[in-house]
Amino acid sequence: MLVREIMSKKVTCISPECTTSQILKIFRKYKISGAPVVGKSGKLLGIVSEKDVLFKLFLSEEEFYNNVDYYFSKTNREEDLDVIRNLKAKNIMSRDVVSIGPDEHVLTACSKLLMHHVRRLPVVENKKLVGMVTTNDVFLNYLQYILGEKG
Repeated sequence: MLVREIMSKKVTCISPECTTSQILKIFRKYKISGAPVVGKSGKLLGIVSEKDVLFKLFLSEEEFYNNVDYYFSKTNREEDLDVIRNLKAKNIMSRDVVSIGPDEHVLTACSKLLMHHVRRLPVVENKKLVGMVTTNDVFLNYLQYILGEKG
């Protein structure tokens, strides 16, 4: 079974110029936890997930302990949130995206998902996004197929 047989072809994408605030609205509207960042030509530039946004909201342990008073100040945190709200996708996206081709085997997708600890793989052909395959796609389609069960 190939990736093209289980991938979602209709993918919600984000422009590199989308702000964090706009990204969160898109995530809520489409009930998704991440989306590819795609340029005008359809080229995959990166991916933004809830985790990327959370990493901007919550600093590292080291940063926290180096300046505890700053992070307990409501005024400072409100100012930080204003900055974060207006960050653009191109500034928070993960650029080292693990992707897969549509003609690769589903087991290759499964191993990439597991080895890289990701929940979604953009499906790329000729440097352009053509779909998305998720852990859910693999589970609902391939695993049920090999177990002889119908969805």
